[in-house]
Amino acid sequence: MAISISSMMVHNEPTSLPIIQEARLPETLLENLERHIPYNSDVIMNIPGALGAFCLNDAGMEQVRKSSIISNVLKVFSDVNFIRILQEGDVTGSFGASLDEFMRHFPAVKEPIMDQIILMLRGVLEMGQLDSPIVRVNPGNTFLLRTAAEEEIKPYYDDFYGMMLESVTTFLEGLLEQRAHSTMFIDRGGWDLITQAISSPLLPFNFVKSRTFESLHGLSSTLLDTAPERVFKALFKVASNNLNASATAEQTWCGAKYLELAKAADLTDAEYQAANKELHY
Repeated sequence: MAISISSMMVHNEPTSLPIIQEARLPETLLENLERHIPYNSDVIMNIPGALGAFCLNDAGMEQVRKSSIISNVLKVFSDVNFIRILQEGDVTGSFGASLDEFMRHFPAVKEPIMDQIILMLRGVLEMGQLDSPIVRVNPGNTFLLRTAAEEEIKPYYDDFYGMMLESVTTFLEGLLEQRAHSTMFIDRGGWDLITQAISSPLLPFNFVKSRTFESLHGLSSTLLDTAPERVFKALFKVASNNLNASATAEQTWCGAKYLELAKAADLTDAEYQAANKELHY
């Protein structure tokens, strides 16, 4: 609440910024957020707006640039504890759009923020490996995040890494609407990291039917407007790297059975786990 109130106050009355700076409100908020990002979607969405308010004078801009707030808030995308929070409503899309606005209004922060986004993607990529903390929770899919209400609706599987990747791609889709931002993202290897992430052994065997895949499609469509050749080149590289594995899979149990299960709308626990095991292990 303090974040949204201070942001609203400064945006409505910019002359109030020096007053709240004298009271050390921005400094205190930044210090608290550097220590810990609360498990709250509203806090995450309001951070870019607050930073924009604090940067309206030179003192505030310098304070924000010296802080580690951007790095800290981006780490939520590779934190298992934030997976469910980032799935609430349009948290990640709104956060991406707000950060895009912040970068457009304050060009001095563009490159440092994009550098932190690339570091965040590397962290997400590491979470998709077989030795990541996600595996220690459950390799691939888990029931642990299912709520009682969802249990009553229908059986389904929560894919930790898929949800993490969906949050990232939705965030990037909101962030990269501006051609300048998407160009910077591609130039820094961001799209290459995303295409590596979709080869993770932690993704479920029917990944192409997931919300994660839909979100990835939205991001690729956004980037195609900026650099179609580079986007397709990275995708073709992933496809090429997986062709041999796919050819091998067709000769195993996973071949015919995989295609059958991939088209199925409802699967038993045993079928789902068996398909993932054959595909990834």
